[in-house]
Amino acid sequence: MKTPVFLLIILLAMFADMPAHVLSTKPKPFEIKRSDLLKMKSIVDLLKFVGSPLDYSGYSFTSFDLCLNISKIEYTETAGDSLISEKQRNFISKAPMDTKLYFEKIVIIQKEHKSSTRLPTVIVKLKE
Repeated sequence: MKTPVFLLIILLAMFADMPAHVLSTKPKPFEIKRSDLLKMKSIVDLLKFVGSPLDYSGYSFTSFDLCLNISKIEYTETAGDSLISEKQRNFISKAPMDTKLYFEKIVIIQKEHKSSTRLPTVIVKLKE
């Protein structure tokens, strides 16, 4: 009987040290000024802004989508590499304040091993 209790205490201790955004099922968006987002040239800049610990120099990006909803209409635009496209920039510049932008389907390929990985969706909320 002591073993299950001991394991439960260990599990609770592990979860107590985890950041809240890791435990939540719904990721909290990162707030960013529209001007700061428009200064970013690539998805790598955004990933660094949100605190990604990876060094992306050993990877190439194949694509990523920018999705947003304006007046209940969903807009999606795909970039074919790591650069934020002009059409995506246009969506960012025209989106109303407090709009959530979803950078999703971010696919990277490790240059040495040619293995692809899909990164988690990054959600940002526009602030002025």
